[in-house]
Amino acid sequence: MDWRDLSLGAELGRALPVPLLVDNDLRSSTTAELLFGMGSDHDDFLVLGIGVVLERRVQRGASGFSGEFGHLPVDPARPRCNCGNGGCLQALVGQTALLERARRAGVGLGSGDGLAELIDAAEGGERAVLTILEEAGELLGRSVAGVVNVLAIKAIKVIGESHVLWPFLGPAFTAATVAGTIEPLRDLEITVSPWRDTEHARGAACLLLARSEAITRP
Repeated sequence: MDWRDLSLGAELGRALPVPLLVDNDLRSSTTAELLFGMGSDHDDFLVLGIGVVLERRVQRGASGFSGEFGHLPVDPARPRCNCGNGGCLQALVGQTALLERARRAGVGLGSGDGLAELIDAAEGGERAVLTILEEAGELLGRSVAGVVNVLAIKAIKVIGESHVLWPFLGPAFTAATVAGTIEPLRDLEITVSPWRDTEHARGAACLLLARSEAITRP
């Protein structure tokens, strides 16, 4: 919406007769994982996107900008990202980028967002699509390996609407992540969760639970 410098929480707080919290969808989902998912077994983990949990705290960073993994600069000579910088990770492996690469390769994706057609092409063994997804998985894995090495993370959860591509991204991602991490961290736990449209709402509810309950391991 091209909004700038809008105190959304304060504006909504004046308009609505209830207490409220404002956060983004990934941190909401990460909070749900902390309370009811991966947090049952781990105090430190990543939710691919990236949501970061360290010592059972969801990291927000300065002004809430922690976790902007999609804007990791991986190749400044490559396509310009919507943030204005060149070669951000999401400009290379995001859903829009994958669809554009497939169309340039001559894969017919029809109308709409093309994701269903991309999956159909991959399932049908379309070599160009399989190569695109394998390369994307490898680049994503190498990038995640850097985060794993910096934070000494031992567990990663894959969620989100694009998890349907994971059968084609996952093998290259896992191989690249493990190969790129230092030896003591290579026994990574990588799990994938099916996505439901209710997950963001569940995450939003968990923000409130996290504020009202002590987050300790069961």
